[in-house]
Formats: sequence, structure tokens, C-alpha cells
Amino acid sequence: MGHLGYDDKIVPILEALYESTMSAVRVDGGLSEWFSTVVKVLLGCVLSPLLFNILLEVVMMLALHDDLLVFWSVVR
Repeated sequence: MGHLGYDDKIVPILEALYESTMSAVRVDGGLSEWFSTVVKVLLGCVLSPLLFNILLEVVMMLALHDDLLVFWSVVR
């Protein structure tokens, strides 16, 4: 995200937010056992649309500029 102009401090914060998350399912008023989440962007999280838009920004940038694809593969 630093290559997109975002502050380098934000990446560790986001990683910590989504690291080792647990979920449970509520059914008929009861709660299931807690389980580890595999998907890294949580459903209902207020940051999900923002993170999705950042991903789309990268996809569109790569789709519109072939020369950036080489840059992106080197930077990753």
C-alpha cells in the first residue's frame, strides 16, 4: 500500500486488525463454537469497502497501463 501513497504505518495496523480473527454463527438465538476465519476481509467490517476499493484501484491501474505490470511484479 506504500506504493500507492498510503502511510507505511497503516499496513501493520491493518494486519494486526485482521490477524488471528475468530468467528461464531448465531442460529435461533444460540451461538456456535468459535472458529478461525480463513478469509482475511471480514464480512460487515467497516473497512471492507475501503480495502476492496484499494484493490480495485490497483487492478484498474494494471489493466490500463501495461508498463506498470512490469513495475508491479518487481515491487511485489
